[in-house]
Amino acid sequence: MNNKDKSIKCKSCRSFNKLYEKCVFSYIKTDAGICCLDQVIVNKDSKCEFYKKRIKTEKTVPLEHIDEVIEDIKILERIYYNDGC
Repeated sequence: MNNKDKSIKCKSCRSFNKLYEKCVFSYIKTDAGICCLDQVIVNKDSKCEFYKKRIKTEKTVPLEHIDEVIEDIKILERIYYNDGC
């Protein structure tokens, strides 16, 4: 079995949507999912001819969040070095 065969599984396909089972307090992931192209329920380790790799998305952080983190770090530095607020 080569590396290509290992990576071609439904769970890493762009058309695979995971199914969740409803429990009392939350939802639990199942080993099954829905293939959007075939419109059938498949196992996460299944293979098919419609396999397409997932598109990697870049996550951006807004400047407001970075500024908040920098302010928090400055406050922690003051506390650590006993400068107070």
